[in-house]
Amino acid sequence: MTVAEPTRAHATTTAGIEASGLTVSYGSHEVLHDVSLAIEPGELTVLIGPNGSGKSTLLRTLARLVKPVAGGVRFGGVDLNAIGARELARRLAYLPQAPEGPPDLTVDELVWRGRYPNRGLFASAHAEDREAVDRAIEQAGVAELRHRALATLSGGEHQRAWIAMSLAREPEMLLLDEPTTFLDIGHQAELLKLLAELNQERGITVVMVLHDVTQASHYARRVIALRDGRVMHDGDPREVVTAEHIAELFDTAVSVLADPETGAPVIVPRVSFAPHEEA
Repeated sequence: MTVAEPTRAHATTTAGIEASGLTVSYGSHEVLHDVSLAIEPGELTVLIGPNGSGKSTLLRTLARLVKPVAGGVRFGGVDLNAIGARELARRLAYLPQAPEGPPDLTVDELVWRGRYPNRGLFASAHAEDREAVDRAIEQAGVAELRHRALATLSGGEHQRAWIAMSLAREPEMLLLDEPTTFLDIGHQAELLKLLAELNQERGITVVMVLHDVTQASHYARRVIALRDGRVMHDGDPREVVTAEHIAELFDTAVSVLADPETGAPVIVPRVSFAPHEEA
């Protein structure tokens, strides 16, 4: 699937995010080095790169969960640090890898928790809150699961429930760290299709980390490749996902083919091995 432009008639008001000169360290180890990038409103962007390249740290810095030692982030044109915590939680939703909640919590209860930044923890629910929760549950495709406990859900159902929780805030931007982790190929496709539809139909800006470069090529309009805490390549998937670039990023030889239906890049590792000889 190739992501199309969002249908503006159904788009929400969205904001972009801009990082300038970001440097992030954990102790004496510098993880991001002078990273600058700008995500435009309504984009679907995927971060790729080897383990330890700084992808998750960059995402967490954009979500204001990590404080840079240098540089800054602007969200919707405003310094990220100048935005109140509750306002930021309403406008920008971050999902970590494999999020967890109380196992006996139902999907409905989880999604209502996502509404807290909009109405306050102890405030009474209003009609617009119920409408937002119902809409999020419908959009995430978990209506039939709303009374099920989290402990009873499959991996794909679990991820959809957390996405519904995020959507209940009616955010302008979704940041997702490896949302397909632990999912089989069918549930991966379902989840990525959902995120693409949310981007297209509601205009939500989506930035996510993916390990599968072929999936990134199929669903993203823009791919940002990192290595050793630096942005190495940034642009259209067909420009970024080349055999030369992938070899540079992952230290492995690959062939890059074109999907026969979409033309999106498909990664095929070039692995040499000697077959076992028959006895």
